[in-house]
Order: sequence, then C-alpha cells, then structure tokens
Amino acid sequence: MLKLKKILFPTDFSKCADQVLAHTVFFAKKYNAEIHILHVITIFKDQPSVVSDEITETQEMIRKLEDVVEKQLNRVVNSHASDDLAIITTKKRGMSAAPVILEYASDQDIDLIVMGTHGRRGIGHLLLGSATEEVVRMAKCPVFTIRESEKPKSLEAINKILVPVDFSDYSKSALAYAAEIAESYRAQLQLFHVIEETMHPAYSLSGTSSKIDLVTGIEEDCRK
Repeated sequence: MLKLKKILFPTDFSKCADQVLAHTVFFAKKYNAEIHILHVITIFKDQPSVVSDEITETQEMIRKLEDVVEKQLNRVVNSHASDDLAIITTKKRGMSAAPVILEYASDQDIDLIVMGTHGRRGIGHLLLGSATEEVVRMAKCPVFTIRESEKPKSLEAINKILVPVDFSDYSKSALAYAAEIAESYRAQLQLFHVIEETMHPAYSLSGTSSKIDLVTGIEEDCRK
C-alpha cells in the first residue's frame, strides 16, 4: 500500500477546482493524509521604474487580492470542517502558477499533487498555457489530474481505469499507482500497449508493412 502523508491541492477556486477537491478529500481520508491547499496569486512584481503612485496602487490591489484569496481559502476549509481533516492553507505570489506549485511541493515533501485541467486545446491552450501540464512534466512526485466535466462523475461512478504501458521502468511505476487508485475506487484496471505500425523505409523492399508481420511473436510477447 502506498504511503501518502501529504497531498497538495492547488486551486484557482474555479468550478474545475471544486470538482477536484472531492477527490482530494477522498484520498486524504483513505490514507489519513494532510491536505495542503495552495493558491498562487499571479501578478507582475513591482518594477523599480514604476512611479511611486503606481507602486502604491499596485500594493493596494495585491492587498485586496490577498483578502479575497483568504476568504476563498477559508470557504474551502469550512466546507470540510466536519470531516476531521488536517488542512493547511497557503497563498503565494508568483509570475506564473506552475513554478510556485513545483517549488512548494519540493519544499514540503509532498507525496501527491491533485490538480484539475480545463481541457483546453488548440489556440486556447497556446494562449492561456497550462499550469497542470507543466506540473505533470516537471514534478518529482506523482500528479493526479482530473478534467473538468459539465456533469462530473461521482466517486462511485469511476469503474474503469486505463493504463497505457510501454514496459519501461516509468510505466511500471505508473502502474503501481494506477493499481492503488483502482483499488481505492474499486475500479477495473485495464492495461493498454500500442504496437506502432510506422516502418523504416528500408523494410519496404521486403513487402512488409507491419511490425506484427516483421517481428515474430511480438503480440504474444506484449501479452506476457
């Protein structure tokens, strides 16, 4: 059984984050873990070239933002006050959310990060960026992401978990967490491996167009 002592829940107080919170609480209760709720205030730092009046105005805006964030954090905590959970709230400033989340996770020895993703694609993704994507790529600990849904599934409605594997050490590590998650939700675990069909041009002379035809027993080896 995995040992999760500290779970980080970065929030922007959106509908998506509210959906993610339910899963965060679920894991915290199962593993008797501490929840760290983090909000990153992303605003440009004061520049020395800015005149004093603008600095004062910026500082006032930051103070008001921090007051709003504090109220929102208290709202989240109070909504689970009766659940007997250990909850730590933190607000931090940064130029962007992902680096602050990664630094906090490292400094606090976080065991699992639970984050939401709005599922943006195309131009929207390029313009807005994705803090979740950056955290997934750069975090030293596992990251559990949940996509925002118009009608979110209840915890009991999660029945099947898909694990793509390439038989590397990384996929073995991912599989261990997936198995634990599947057990937590009492869900079916499905393993999936893709045999890529792209062939090197040199093989075209043999008349072979598929790796399945070229490598004897490749499907059986994958099953094993």
